[in-house]
Amino acid sequence: MRWWCGNTIYCVVILLFVVSFSSRAEGIEPPAPGIREVKEILISGNYQTKRKVILTEVPFSLGSLISEKYIAELAERAKQNLLNTTLFNYVSVTYQYPGQNEVIFEITVEERWYIWVFPVF
Repeated sequence: MRWWCGNTIYCVVILLFVVSFSSRAEGIEPPAPGIREVKEILISGNYQTKRKVILTEVPFSLGSLISEKYIAELAERAKQNLLNTTLFNYVSVTYQYPGQNEVIFEITVEERWYIWVFPVF
């Protein structure tokens, strides 16, 4: 009898937790005006460098909520962070607004060559 009562209490606690969590998830409000969610991060030009390495250097991630007034600053910061790794000769970070509360970042890189060919005469 004691075993059954103990499990019932745990089941009730878990059930209450699940119900309270699901009710909070349904009541999620859209971001406030001027706040954008990062929907996508497009990366091009990386042939040797892994996508994961590039994403660790940018100050935003998928699903981040960013105020519109800081988006340009974050794009510039991402560019500087990627150039400071010395993995790339050229980095371009642009952004666009596809929806009302969305932003997409496009990162274009040109990887550094580690072997340079010099003609010998």
